[in-house]
Amino acid sequence: MSTPLILASGYSRQFSVAGVTSLSFVNSAEAGGAITIPADAAVGDLAVLLEGASSSNGIVTGWTPMLSNGIANANYKVLVSGDPGDTINGSSGSGQDKIMLVFRPNGVISSVAFSTWLFEATSGNPTPQAVSASGQPAPLVVIGAVYKANSTVSFNAGTTPAFDAQIARSDNDLVVGYKIYNSAPANHTVDCDDFGSFTHALFSGYIRVS
Repeated sequence: MSTPLILASGYSRQFSVAGVTSLSFVNSAEAGGAITIPADAAVGDLAVLLEGASSSNGIVTGWTPMLSNGIANANYKVLVSGDPGDTINGSSGSGQDKIMLVFRPNGVISSVAFSTWLFEATSGNPTPQAVSASGQPAPLVVIGAVYKANSTVSFNAGTTPAFDAQIARSDNDLVVGYKIYNSAPANHTVDCDDFGSFTHALFSGYIRVS
C-alpha cells in the first residue's frame, strides 16, 4: 500500500509500507556480565538474548521472555531508538554468560511469535530436543543453545539440519546456533553430549516475525 508523504515544501512522495518477508543476520555480541547491543544494529531490528547462568531471575527490563528457567533464559526485543550501541545488564544472578543475536527484517515488524521453548538441565546426557518449525509461516529463526558453567560445551553431530552459524562465548561456557528460514521452515533436532557431573543446560526454540 502506498501512502503520500507531505513534505514541508508542499511536495509529496510515495512510500511503501510492506510486511516482513525475510530476515538477515546482522551481528552478535557476547559477555559475561553487562552486554552491549552491537552498534551496527538498527531501529526495527530483532535482537535475541540467550543467557546461561548458575542462577538467574531471567528478567531483562524492556525485553520479552521466551524462556525463563533460572539456568537458561531467552528474551527478545524489536529495537527502538537508543538501543543500538547501548549496554544492558540482562538478568541478575551468578555465573552469567550471554550471547545476543541481531537480525534485520526487510520491512517493518508488526508482530512476533515464538514456540514453546524446550529446556533441560541435567548432570547427565540431555535428551535431544525436537524444534517443530515445519509448516510455520516464514520468516523464522530456529535457535539452539548449550551452557555449562566453567566448562567447554558444544553441539554434537545429532544436531540437524546444520545451523547457519554458531557463536561461542570467549570461555566456551555458552554456545548458540541459529538457522534463518525465509521460506519453508524445517524441523530441527538440537543435541549435545554429556559434559560431566555438574549441571549443564540445553535449550532451543524458534522465533518468527511478520
